[in-house]
Amino acid sequence: MKHVLALAFSVAALLSCANAVTPSRDAPHPSDACILLQQGGDAMTSTAQLTEAQRATLRAIQTERLEPPSYRCGDVSYPTDPRQRGLTFTGIGFSTDRHFARLSLQQVAGPLAGGGHSCLYEAEDQSWELRGCEMDWIS
Repeated sequence: MKHVLALAFSVAALLSCANAVTPSRDAPHPSDACILLQQGGDAMTSTAQLTEAQRATLRAIQTERLEPPSYRCGDVSYPTDPRQRGLTFTGIGFSTDRHFARLSLQQVAGPLAGGGHSCLYEAEDQSWELRGCEMDWIS
């Protein structure tokens, strides 16, 4: 019986991550993380300029490091190891009211060829909307 309950909880947790589409201020961290990671690739091409108030909001959000090698959402894996080339995600965090989220990511093409960004998202209606990104580093 214990094994059946453990399996049921594991399947429920996996499905909630894979099927999450609506941000909520009360949503479990993995659900919102999956939504933001799905959108994260578009953040690298964002040219939106953050206002000073948005920059302050972005700086105030503490991020949790996304542990290597990847963050799994259903059957999709998002690379989180900063030693990898290509697009990787390094951290995610939410404001205390869960109205804003910060996603840290980097794009690395090779030695001395890359850059890292922190992007600000805002919960609006039924989705997370990208407000803009700030470059953290470049090489």
